[in-house]
Amino acid sequence: MSRSFLADVSNNSLWYSIVFALVLDLPVLIILFVLDTGFEIATIVVAAIPLTISSLLIWLSYIAKKMKYVLEESGLRIIFPASPLYVPYEAIRSAAKVETSLTFRLFGGSWPGVHWGIFTTREQGNVRAYSTRYKGEFLLIGLADKSKILLSPSKPDIMLEELRKRVDFTSTVEVSTEV
Repeated sequence: MSRSFLADVSNNSLWYSIVFALVLDLPVLIILFVLDTGFEIATIVVAAIPLTISSLLIWLSYIAKKMKYVLEESGLRIIFPASPLYVPYEAIRSAAKVETSLTFRLFGGSWPGVHWGIFTTREQGNVRAYSTRYKGEFLLIGLADKSKILLSPSKPDIMLEELRKRVDFTSTVEVSTEV
């Protein structure tokens, strides 16, 4: 039987993204319409660039609300549309609740309300983060290949307890990034 845990999501991150998009887009659009250079391809391209960036940022904030961690029959599935992950229980060596902060992104993405990819932390070194916050209380999962995954469930104590019921901390299997 599977059990889902939602990521701890800030209700303000989507609003911050929308405000940022307006701050980015409105000046460009106002300048284009004030200059009224006509309907030229250059005008469309100049308008499309900030609109595309803004749309991407709003989408990232929106999908952060969809992030969840599912303890399935045979493994942990991290449901995040930009970068899903499946980890069999045999690959998990340890799990603990930790207090830390993501200090530097090595690879991945980071936007208010959503952080995923490889980050450094002072306390844990390099971690693979699937988080909705950059500091605070996290669930740290140690894997057989010595890598670490950092999660931000809304109920870390309950998820940790449920994970400990399902995991045998003694066997070895590789981690798969396929869904």
